[in-house]
Amino acid sequence: QRLRNVFLGMRVPVGVADALHEIQKDLITYYDSKIIHWVPKDSFYVPLKKFGPLPEHKIQEKIDLVSRVLSEQPPAPLLLKLDSLEVSPSWNKPRTLYCSVRATPKTAIKKFIKTIDTESSSELLYENYEPVADDKLKHMHLPMRCAIGEWKKIYSPSLKGTAFRQGCLGYSHFASFEATELTLMSEFPSFDDNRHAEIEDIKSFPLLGKE
Repeated sequence: QRLRNVFLGMRVPVGVADALHEIQKDLITYYDSKIIHWVPKDSFYVPLKKFGPLPEHKIQEKIDLVSRVLSEQPPAPLLLKLDSLEVSPSWNKPRTLYCSVRATPKTAIKKFIKTIDTESSSELLYENYEPVADDKLKHMHLPMRCAIGEWKKIYSPSLKGTAFRQGCLGYSHFASFEATELTLMSEFPSFDDNRHAEIEDIKSFPLLGKE
């Protein structure tokens, strides 16, 4: 039997925020209660708590619960694509960190990375990165691998309009640079050209995995 760790992100109308608290109380989590962030002005991006490891039918029960509660809140929110990953029993702790920050000058990104390094008291390795130049593309992704005692960048896609789609394990926060939160995951997959896509409009960016 294969167990899966599942991460679920939702972009929902502001009025749904209160309804989510009851759901969150029932889910396994690595987050505290302060996980609701603004995306555009008309919605919140809510990373729901981690499901798992759970058998697949239990995961489906959680998904059904979330869908049912949200369907009762008009207008109907957008339920983002759910991504799951297979893990071995030995992966009993989150090992991968994945975060998203607004595109800023390189100095700010370097400062952000250095801050993470300092606060974690561990080594951080990172590869090429650059701010997104296009005004319509205001976010960049910094996926990193987090093991005990170290932080390491393990995947560096082109950041000019590139976002993860089918391959992403959950969805990062779309928060300002200063307020960026980190999303923990258990594993990071190998990526190929089919697992990311060019994003042409910032409005589509919070809707990763909509397909």
